Amino acid sequence: MTEPKSFKRGRRTYTRVGAHKEVRVDGDPKALPPTPASLPFDGGADTEQPVYANAVAVHRSPDEIIVDLAFAAPNRASARVRSRVAMSPRLALRLSKLLAKAAEEQ
Repeated sequence: MTEPKSFKRGRRTYTRVGAHKEVRVDGDPKALPPTPASLPFDGGADTEQPVYANAVAVHRSPDEIIVDLAFAAPNRASARVRSRVAMSPRLALRLSKLLAKAAEEQ
C-alpha cells in the first residue's frame, strides 16, 4: 500500500495517496468572500437604471435574510415592493457595516 504524502502550497494542504489527491483549505473558516475591489461587478442592461425606494422591510430565518425595498407613495395605504434581495446572514452583517460606514461619511 502507498504511504500518504502531505504538502502545503499557500493556504492549502494536499494529501496524496497513490493517484488520489485530497485538498484541505487552512485558514479562517469565517473569512469573508472577496471584496468588491478584487471582485469585478458586471451590471446588465436591467441594472443601469436605479430603483428608488423610501421604505424597507426585513424578514429573517436562520439560513437567510430577505430585504424588501419598497416605494411608499403619499396618500396610499400600502407600499409597492420594487426589489427583493435574499442573502446569507454573514453577507447581511457585512452590508450593514458598509451602510453604517457610508452613512458616517455623509
